[in-house]
Order: sequence, then structure tokens, then C-alpha cells
Amino acid sequence: MPYQIVGIFSNPLIKQNQKASGIGHVLSKLYRRALCSKANPRSIEYMKNAFIKRYPNGVFVNTEAAPTWERDIATAHSIILLYPDSIGLGFSRIESEVFRSKKRLAAVRALNGRDREFILNNSAIIRLHSHRFLERWMIGEIFALLIFLIITPVLLVADWLRGRA
Repeated sequence: MPYQIVGIFSNPLIKQNQKASGIGHVLSKLYRRALCSKANPRSIEYMKNAFIKRYPNGVFVNTEAAPTWERDIATAHSIILLYPDSIGLGFSRIESEVFRSKKRLAAVRALNGRDREFILNNSAIIRLHSHRFLERWMIGEIFALLIFLIITPVLLVADWLRGRA
């Protein structure tokens, strides 16, 4: 039976977090934990409820539990990607598969963990990729750390010269 609306859920951050194990992966594990904590992904139950609230007749598909989820989207009229976080970290592979497998006129939207919904067109995907790059590489945090490392010695010397240190 062809589905009208299909919601595709995956939590790539959790899967990535579970991959690292052993003493040699300590830094990788810490990085992934920090990334996951920063992204603050919602649970599968939360995302399922958000999807059902907006699309009561839709079909919820968890990619981890349904290995043939590509077949479900091949006949759908509307596909909703359910990002557990705000920007869909780790969803690039799933997005590519959706755009490759969907019907030509099927609409693709995203519903994120902040309960915001938007159309996934080329400009939205480009913005998402740039936000994901900044988040994944923690550019903002690195920039703040560099400023802190540059300014702190200057302030310490200024205080020392004024006799406050």
C-alpha cells in the first residue's frame, strides 16, 4: 500500500557515540559526547509524538528498526525527515538517500527536535550543511578559546602593572 506521508527518524549522533570503545578511542569518545551534549537530541518517543501530532495519518519509520525504509519513501507523496536535534547532525547520508529514492514530485520537509518544520530545498540544505560544519568542528568554541588565550595574558599583565595581581 502506498503511503501518503512518511516520517523518517534516525539518531546518527547516538549511533556514532556507541561506535567508539576501548582505551584508544578516549578522545574520540569525549568529542562525540561533547557533540551529542551540545546538539541535545530528542528521544525517539518525543520525535514520534511530534510527528503524530502534526501528521496523525502519517507513517513513522525508524531507520534503525526498518532496514528497508527506502522502499517506504519510494511511494510516499510527502516525506518528513525527523531531526532529533535542531540541524540534523549526521543526516546527510539519509537526505541523499531520500532525494535519490523518492518520487519525482514528492515533497520533502524536515521537523526538528525544537518542533520547527521547514521545506528541504537546495538553499535549506546548503544552510544546513554550513551549520553542521560549524557545529561538528566546534568553530565557535575554538574561536572563543583563541580569544580567551590571547586576551588573558594581556589582562594579567595589565593587572600586574597596576599592582592588582
